[in-house]
Amino acid sequence: MVNFIMGRNIFPLIPEIKMTNHKQVAFLGACLALAASITPAQAEITSIAGDFTQEGQQAWVDLARSITNAANRDTESMKGYIDGMLGACEGVSGKVMGMHAPNSIGMQIMGFCMAVGDLNTEYKTQMKNKQSWLPGAPAYCGDFDQGLNHFQAMPNSQDYAFIYSAAQDLASAAKKIKATEFKFTPEFNGVASLFGMDMRPKTRTVKCP
Repeated sequence: MVNFIMGRNIFPLIPEIKMTNHKQVAFLGACLALAASITPAQAEITSIAGDFTQEGQQAWVDLARSITNAANRDTESMKGYIDGMLGACEGVSGKVMGMHAPNSIGMQIMGFCMAVGDLNTEYKTQMKNKQSWLPGAPAYCGDFDQGLNHFQAMPNSQDYAFIYSAAQDLASAAKKIKATEFKFTPEFNGVASLFGMDMRPKTRTVKCP
């Protein structure tokens, strides 16, 4: 069994909200590198016995439910919505490692919370009336995909019966966020009108393609 505990020195603790840009990129790279290295054959698809005890599985379910509940709240206020999920994800690295969850199971939650951190970064960047400097789709979209990939590798079998429902709900929450169009108006402290032109920033939309 390849235990998630092997990643102990790779992942800093959440919250990402306090990271600088270069630390966020490093965190993203480390997480995606680990996730990409886990093939279905390595994904504990036949058994979750061993160090991932019943107590650990219950802790995983409780954490997944807490995050899912935050993700299923109203999205009208993007900041409030993100803050709720950041709170649910706080300290997630240490919590998951303490459960001794196999990589495939641990990475579903880790991928979700990494996505929340990147969604927060996208929001803060655009609130300053700037565009993200990273090319392509917002980073949070790929992070959610990583977690979804690990859920899809999880068989709906007796071995996974205790955690499967919570994992399925977390995957549904990730799909919901990916399908959501977040709209907000960036902060503005300048002149509202100049030579008859409206200088106020336009409403921004953040979404996955």
